[in-house]
Amino acid sequence: MSKIRDNKPAVSCVGCISWGQLPGRFCRACCTYGQPNSPGTCAVCRREVPVHDGHCRLCRAQAGWAVKAAGVNGEAAALAIFLR
Repeated sequence: MSKIRDNKPAVSCVGCISWGQLPGRFCRACCTYGQPNSPGTCAVCRREVPVHDGHCRLCRAQAGWAVKAAGVNGEAAALAIFLR
């Protein structure tokens, strides 16, 4: 990835809706997530973004946070509950 110039305006990431000075249309985390994952429709939010097992990075992250907040053990099994 290239360096982001200092005077570049802040924009919203297409993948996770984060806000800031981005290298392109996606933030660096979404760029990394999108490299091995092909674009598709997320089963949860229905956006057209890179998906892994049918879910986008944002929905997978939110499910992970919900699992931690609920204090559920066995994160893989708990993610399946949140990512239907």
